[in-house]
Amino acid sequence: MIKFIATDLDGTLLNEKKELPKDFDEVLNALNEKGIQFAISSGRQYDTILKQFEKYGDQITIIAENGAIVYEKGKRIILDPLDNDSAAEILAAVKNEPGLYSLACGANGAMGEEENEEHIKNVIMYYVNYRTVDNVIEASRHDDILKIAIYDDELSENHCYKVLKKFHNTHNVLVSGEHWLDVMKTGVTKGSAIEHIQKLRGYKPEECMAFGDFMNDADMMRVCFHSYAMENAHPDLKALCRFSAPSNDDSGVTKIIKKAVLNEI
Repeated sequence: MIKFIATDLDGTLLNEKKELPKDFDEVLNALNEKGIQFAISSGRQYDTILKQFEKYGDQITIIAENGAIVYEKGKRIILDPLDNDSAAEILAAVKNEPGLYSLACGANGAMGEEENEEHIKNVIMYYVNYRTVDNVIEASRHDDILKIAIYDDELSENHCYKVLKKFHNTHNVLVSGEHWLDVMKTGVTKGSAIEHIQKLRGYKPEECMAFGDFMNDADMMRVCFHSYAMENAHPDLKALCRFSAPSNDDSGVTKIIKKAVLNEI
């Protein structure tokens, strides 16, 4: 019996227009009636997710910043930041590399430098709690930095990932999109957050389900037996998952939940 479901947002639960499935309310209400915990698990900022899911705030769990911060029904249960020195070192490495633009994602909001904002404007709009600072390296020392998000003019898998090679063994360096890469504290992933919830609530991996589309979702699949890659998912994620779901534009998440959990067609 499924007791816990986690889903990524972009490319997974949300369609290409960033819209929820039309039957989302119906499905969430049915899950709540059955006592099944439902979690949004995203690389996005907590405040941004909460804004979109404001009316569901007391019904869902929010795993934000790829697992570095987690709220259950509005109460924070996980805060797992980078140490200040390593955050500063990573930001400095990016600052010195042409074509890379960083965003420091802190517990008190995201921050970036004005010179980078033209390059990362498409992501800033998803950070409702964002501020411009003169020096992001210095400003990062005055907050708990949960994640450093980096935009790459080239393919992040081929460029930024290699630039940050020295951090691969000491931090969690994840390609999170075609042009995006995220750096977090080692061991901090969406999967580590779910493991914490599993221990807290007594869930077994066999009682957990996860949906995703990109490699920052990979660790969720490790800790949830019922692992689903979207039809539009990265090939490497599909190889990790036990099951497949229709695409995000075909309401794949809610279709599978209805069929496999709620026993509806």
